[in-house]
Amino acid sequence: MRLPYYLILYFISFSLQSWAQEKGMKPIEDDIQNEKRLALVIGIKKYRNLPPLKNTLNDANDMARELSASGFEVILKEDLDKSMFNEALEKFGQKLKNNNVGLLYYSGHGIQYNGETYLIPTNAVIKDSSDVDANCIRLSDILEIMSKSHVEISLVISDACRNTPKFKNSATANNNFKIPGGFKRGYIAFATSINAPADDNQYGNNGAFTGELLKYISIPELSIGEIMQKTRNSLNLKFEQITGIYDQLGSDFYFKKRIVAIEPDTQSIPAGTEEIGTDATEEEDAYPAHIVDFTSFAMGKYEVTQSQFKLFVAETSYKTDAEKNGFSYVFHEDSIKVLRQNINWRNDERGELVGNDPQSAQKPVIHVSWNDANEYCKWLTEKAQLKGEIKVFRLPTESEWEYVAKVSANKGSKGVQSSDNKGYQDWHLENSGKKIHKVGEKIANKFQVYDINGNVSEWCSDWFGRYSSLRSSNPKGSEVGDYKVFRGGNWSDSIEYSQPFSRSYQLSTYTSYNLGFRVCYSK
Repeated sequence: MRLPYYLILYFISFSLQSWAQEKGMKPIEDDIQNEKRLALVIGIKKYRNLPPLKNTLNDANDMARELSASGFEVILKEDLDKSMFNEALEKFGQKLKNNNVGLLYYSGHGIQYNGETYLIPTNAVIKDSSDVDANCIRLSDILEIMSKSHVEISLVISDACRNTPKFKNSATANNNFKIPGGFKRGYIAFATSINAPADDNQYGNNGAFTGELLKYISIPELSIGEIMQKTRNSLNLKFEQITGIYDQLGSDFYFKKRIVAIEPDTQSIPAGTEEIGTDATEEEDAYPAHIVDFTSFAMGKYEVTQSQFKLFVAETSYKTDAEKNGFSYVFHEDSIKVLRQNINWRNDERGELVGNDPQSAQKPVIHVSWNDANEYCKWLTEKAQLKGEIKVFRLPTESEWEYVAKVSANKGSKGVQSSDNKGYQDWHLENSGKKIHKVGEKIANKFQVYDINGNVSEWCSDWFGRYSSLRSSNPKGSEVGDYKVFRGGNWSDSIEYSQPFSRSYQLSTYTSYNLGFRVCYSK
């Protein structure tokens, strides 16, 4: 029987073959065809004879939301007694016959006894060994239902206590896990080993296993084996909990459509000449104005998104500067920045966890430093090279950035260039609602680049240094320095302060709620 504050989760997952391409991401290759997918998600919290559980319904609802977003038809059930449980399973088995892939997710109390794993309904009474079969649901019976439906792929994932109860006057039970003979082309992952509890995580909103699983299950490029390995590693590190795996798939399985490589969409920027900087005496950092000649290059159409950066971190296990430093700046309603601990790229502008929210996934990644952005560019370059492409991704120089930004600028009331004053192209404090927006919601500029001078400010490749008045070609800025440049207005600054020539700079480790980046490469 499971101990208080632990949860059991059984999740049968099936090949997820449809992935909706988000704006700003370019799939290089995919190899999964569409399949019909059905999921039954069951969460049980309120028990009549056992301790209640804290996070089981949160887990069930979060998994249901994730599966639905991934293309499953989801049936969600909560707090079932045994009769209701069996009825839901029967209907699930019947409906599975019209699907290629099926999924069962269970979150609640559970035990392991005589080689069987049992799921415990709300009305179960377990005082003696005879009560186990009489009052609980055998996992092997569920697997048999799946097998008889002839569904092509079945997977079981368990974030569960697997304790074996001790009954009076009963012999020691055999607790080896039995796999039904009819269970083929399937996968079972238990969140914990035999005779071990699974942590319900009293200090979070999800059980320990489910919380870690949700970080990886939505990443398109990860197979179920890779997802479970990453989940296993982080679970063991944080909770000292070891998963158990049974793999009978015979091939890779992906919750999302497999993407061999993903790179941001880029736009060809034509060669040209532009006046960079300004002769306005109050703009000392941007003085003097000077002529720059540009050869053609490619620039990201959109700022790099949270989802794109998430894939990079998942593949490389990269630790950002905010994670290593333990803090970043977040937005305060009085339009000031506040330094807060434990904030990193997984958080939004106010410090809330982004999680698997599909809307947030398409917003610019923030709380990333110049170093982080530079490492992301290196990763994209390696991806391109593996495909035989000669692309060296990098951050734009600040001159390149200003060249692109100035085609969207109008003359402001003070006679200097400002961002689009009516807000057609950029997000600023006056029109943003004090929040970051998804990339590409505004119209593009004449180079077909979006959000270049609004939404988030953007890191550039240059060290900060004083301008020369001499004409130059493709300048790269100072060779050495103390600070890295970032350019452009953002959602939390007034349009008045968002001049395309304005320069800002910070340490290469600096992170904040309104600072992101986009990529470039030379052609």
